[in-house]
Amino acid sequence: MESCENDEKSTNEIIQTALTTENEDVYWDLVNILRNRGSEEEFTAASKLCESQNSKERTLGVNILSQLGTIQKEFRTLERGDILLKLLSQEEKDRDVLAAIGYAFGHLNDARGILPLIELKNHADSDVRMGVVLGLTCQEDESAIQTLIQG
Repeated sequence: MESCENDEKSTNEIIQTALTTENEDVYWDLVNILRNRGSEEEFTAASKLCESQNSKERTLGVNILSQLGTIQKEFRTLERGDILLKLLSQEEKDRDVLAAIGYAFGHLNDARGILPLIELKNHADSDVRMGVVLGLTCQEDESAIQTLIQG
């Protein structure tokens, strides 16, 4: 597993490796290293990635933020949701970013994602629709439940 080898690398080095690797397992190992570190440094780096013009960087930023601070559980949850909402309000179009946002709202259990995710329920891309399902599954809101039932 990559975590042992890369855990001593800087946040920026891990991010650059994640952005350039073509191995999906390595990518997720690197994302998990950053999530587990869960410090302000990783939060700031992931937040900046979400502001990038590059969709691959935005996707990585969302993937890090979705479970950042896994050990602490409540690490800046509100702020992480704010960043996801900002991406959606800017009318994000990239399917990988949209799918990652759906998954992230599920991990964060953030009800503010319900309406934006419902708007994506009929998206042409199946990965985006799966993100919607996972983002809404944890919600008890009637509109979220109805969206899941209607499928």
